[in-house]
Amino acid sequence: MKRKIFVSHGDAKDVRIDEFMTVFDYFTKKESRLVSLVTAKLDGPHTLRINRASEKLFFLIDGEADMVVDEQQYHLIRGDAVLVPINVWHSIIGRKAHLIIVVAPPYDPTNEEMK
Repeated sequence: MKRKIFVSHGDAKDVRIDEFMTVFDYFTKKESRLVSLVTAKLDGPHTLRINRASEKLFFLIDGEADMVVDEQQYHLIRGDAVLVPINVWHSIIGRKAHLIIVVAPPYDPTNEEMK
């Protein structure tokens, strides 16, 4: 199988996470052992969680969001970014939020816990 090096928005696989969040997979651990990339649409709460193996970089493209990272609160508007280190509890509430999420090493659901 040839390695994917280009993805147009129309080809990104959309995955409904819950009633509030849909992610669009661009590059996953199948394509890179170093990093994964998704965009997300979020309009509501995303459950408190921790990742035991990856850092996550959230970049807000549009809308607004409130994030809690290690008990610190952040209000995000377009152009803001938050880095969530490994082993840090975090949650996010979006209001018509559109995000880019970069995860390194690539996202693996077996490394994530939710409360």
